[in-house]
Amino acid sequence: STLAAATLSGTLEMGSASAALTHSGASGLSITSTNGFVDVESVRFDGLNLGTATAATVLTLDDTGVALSVDAAHITHGGTTGLAITSTNGYVDVESFRFYGLNLGTATAAKVLTLKDAGVTLSADAAEITHGGATGLTISSTAAHVDVESVRFTEANVGISGATDLLQLATSGVTVGGTLDVTGLSTLAAATLSGTLEMGSASAALTHSGASGLSITS
Repeated sequence: STLAAATLSGTLEMGSASAALTHSGASGLSITSTNGFVDVESVRFDGLNLGTATAATVLTLDDTGVALSVDAAHITHGGTTGLAITSTNGYVDVESFRFYGLNLGTATAAKVLTLKDAGVTLSADAAEITHGGATGLTISSTAAHVDVESVRFTEANVGISGATDLLQLATSGVTVGGTLDVTGLSTLAAATLSGTLEMGSASAALTHSGASGLSITS
C-alpha cells in the first residue's frame, strides 16, 4: 500500500522475517519522539545523546565532535590488528599530550620528542631529562655501552669510542688505563706508580710537607 501520510495511535509491528523501513524521498528521513527517546535495537537516541537503557548519555554529539559523557568512560579495541587514532591534516591531543605525526609534545611545544625506528630525539631547543623520584635514575644498555656526548660508559668503565676503559671504577678506587696528565695542583693520599714519573715543567719540585720525613727507597 502507498500512503501519502499516516498517523498511528498505537504500535507499528512488522511481522515479516526480513523487514525494512525504506525512505526514497530526496530530503531525508526523521525518526523522532516528541517527549522522549527513540530506541533502535539496544541503542538509545535522546536528543543529541546516544546511550543505552541504563546510561542514556554515553555519547553527546555537537557540531565540533563527540563527547564521552559518562563518569568512567573508555574506548576499547578488541580486534587483532590495531587501533589507529589519526588526524588527516593536523594533530591529536590526548590530555595535555600532542601527537603530530612522529612528534610528541604539548600545545605550546609540538616537537618535544621525535620518534624514529632507531630511538627518540629530543627536538626542543633547550631540552632536559629530569628525575624527581626518591631512589634514582638509571640509564643503561642491556648488552652494550651508553654514550653521553663523546664519553662512553661501558659497565664500570669510562672512556671514548676508541678506548673504552680509560677509567676503570671499582669499590676500592679508580684505575687509570691510559696516561694521566695533570696541569694543576693535585693532592694524593697515596699513589703507586708501575712506570716512570716524569716532571716536564722547566722549574719542577718534589716537596714533602709532613711532620716525619720523606723516604725515597728502592
